[in-house]
Amino acid sequence: KWFEKWNGTSTKHRGAEYDEIKSRITSIMLRVLYQHFPNLVGHVIYTDLGTPLSVNKYLGRQAGEVYSLDHTPERFGRLEAQLALHPQTTIENLCMTGQDVLSVSVVASTLSGLYAASRISWLAQIYSILATIRIAPTFVAGTYILSNLCD
Repeated sequence: KWFEKWNGTSTKHRGAEYDEIKSRITSIMLRVLYQHFPNLVGHVIYTDLGTPLSVNKYLGRQAGEVYSLDHTPERFGRLEAQLALHPQTTIENLCMTGQDVLSVSVVASTLSGLYAASRISWLAQIYSILATIRIAPTFVAGTYILSNLCD
């Protein structure tokens, strides 16, 4: 709602008030960043703040929403919905990747690419071999670790 009055305007032509609001928000965010990482003061070379209008333009949205599918209990709570969240399609050799394929977030988007790649590449074969020799891939804090499951 903060940016509604600029709906229908084009990027870089929204006026001084819009630019000032973006500048103030950027300053606040940088202040918080510098509180946590003081060594960064003087080293940030460029900033550019996106608004809901940016999201509409670059992601083709209508109301500044970043993710497409609703984040509701119905989406994640029903078995049918859970079974639908995967990269495989009904078209042979066609997989989907990106946001909303598995869940929401940048991490889920990245993982959907990994899952799709495993369907169509040698990763599926590698995983099968690892499972056969009882070594399983594990994700720990974003780091890929091979853990030996043998006693």
